[in-house]
Amino acid sequence: MSERTSGGARPSSTSTTMFHPRATLTVIASPVGKRRSVAIDPRGTVIGRDTGCDLTVAHEHVSRRHAVIRLRDHRYEVEDLGSANGTTVNGEPIAGPRPLRDGDRLALADVELGFRLGDEPWQAPAPGEGSATPSLRQELHEARGFSGGALLLAVAGSVVGTVLTDAAGTGPWGTLAGAAIGPLVSTTFSTRHAGEKGRVRAAAIGILSVSALFITWAGVSVAETATKQRTTTFPRVFSAPAPPDPVVEVDPVQCGSADVDMAAACPDVTIRYRGGSRVHITGVEVIGRDAGDFIPGSECVGDRLGDGDTCRMTLSFRPSAPAERKATLVIHQDLPAPDRGTRALVTGVGVTGGRPDPDTCVAGFVWRKAADGDHVCVTPAVRAQTAEDNRSADRRQADGACLSGFVRREAVPDDQVCVTPQAHEQAMADNAMAADRRTG
Repeated sequence: MSERTSGGARPSSTSTTMFHPRATLTVIASPVGKRRSVAIDPRGTVIGRDTGCDLTVAHEHVSRRHAVIRLRDHRYEVEDLGSANGTTVNGEPIAGPRPLRDGDRLALADVELGFRLGDEPWQAPAPGEGSATPSLRQELHEARGFSGGALLLAVAGSVVGTVLTDAAGTGPWGTLAGAAIGPLVSTTFSTRHAGEKGRVRAAAIGILSVSALFITWAGVSVAETATKQRTTTFPRVFSAPAPPDPVVEVDPVQCGSADVDMAAACPDVTIRYRGGSRVHITGVEVIGRDAGDFIPGSECVGDRLGDGDTCRMTLSFRPSAPAERKATLVIHQDLPAPDRGTRALVTGVGVTGGRPDPDTCVAGFVWRKAADGDHVCVTPAVRAQTAEDNRSADRRQADGACLSGFVRREAVPDDQVCVTPQAHEQAMADNAMAADRRTG
């Protein structure tokens, strides 16, 4: 084995010595020679079996031009020159340029070399100084594919994945998957372009992808919170459950009977509230045909109810006629649109001298009106059918008899209207129930 320093092969310059870090390469184990050191030329030190190499290693397993060490971007790196038996750094085979650090061990077949920065020849690290094998953290610190620019590219990939999957209507979980796949794709290509390999590349892809996903998720979530969007791009895995929709409840009120033009107290009205935030009762009113017969109290107006709170208010009934009276109680509150107030049916019966008007149908029934003065109470459907039968003059023959399939209704005396047999039977049944369907 022989060696030739770069001074014999290339003219050295003072500028090279001044502006480039010095480094040495030492043969620390070789079957064919003793321990020797050579200063590395920053422009390139070729190692091989050929005598024209800067460091000649006369070993049959070493290729003629086996590897080269050069300075690039202010750091030394080694590159295998297509040798038959390959080159390793700290026991790891290399494929392409590999950065060198102080204390690294290189192996060319059976020949082991030590790399040191400075003029001192290579020696094993002292106890406590660490090993020649660099940590993953050190390798990532020096990796060109693990940088701020690579992180920006990963974030861009995450944003693109988010936009595409959200536009496709995949839902929050599908959009989250797109935001995760985007940086994986971009970092896979960026680390490959930068020449990263092995564990450094895998760690860079993982760290950059997770960081980009978190940045994209945080940015989108903050923007949605600031704009108060009800729908979200990403699933809210760690968010608190949404509060229930606000609901104000009021039960129907039955005020019973009261003398005409005499006020009576109805049962107290209870307003109940369920919801995440407080609700403000802004007003109460009664609407409908008989609204003037019911007078609401103002006890709850202005109250603010929280989830599960209730409020009780009074309601008075003063009937204006001896009959059933109906209206709608409306509770107004500051709930968001399209809320128009909470409504409840209120009913009562006006009476004369303590008794209802005998000439009034009970709730749910109306006068049949088969003829003038027909005060038989029937259902609204029967009343409508009665009116239709009254208008059907084409069911009679010239002599006044009903056509085939029709009979006289006989709802009242002298009722000559022709109806179906079923309508006749209905009229007879309603007549039989007339007394039970009146308030008197």
